[in-house]
Amino acid sequence: MDYGQWSNLFLTFFSKNMRVGQLAEKTGVSRDTIRLYEQMEMLINITRPSEYNNYKDYANENVERIQMILTMKKFGLTLKECKYVLSVIENEEYDQGFHEEFILKKVKELDEKIKELQLLRGTFLNFLNMDCDKHSSKIDLDEIKNASINH
Repeated sequence: MDYGQWSNLFLTFFSKNMRVGQLAEKTGVSRDTIRLYEQMEMLINITRPSEYNNYKDYANENVERIQMILTMKKFGLTLKECKYVLSVIENEEYDQGFHEEFILKKVKELDEKIKELQLLRGTFLNFLNMDCDKHSSKIDLDEIKNASINH
């Protein structure tokens, strides 16, 4: 007797895995984005529970992985760089020279971004001060700077 169809039905209802739509809902990314991450081999433990359809099940660990990818992207890493970081986290072998070059490049980019943000911050504070000059209620810029640095 073939229990294949019943075992697939059991897995569908009782496994901790989820379909692409459920994963998309949990992570706030589109199905296409999930498929892209899968295509780039950034997701893990993806199974096809049935030979009768093309549905895939995604392990719960992928929720955390996608959240990590989104965080890294938010801080300016490319998808290729995100993939590299995920592989290092998983303790896969990596090229030491590339690893050092990657880190130094990212630190330099962060330093440049910090300088740009500090310039932008100063510009906004100057606009705030100019606007207050027009209304004759001058704001103490040093007080604002110290308050935001101390928080």
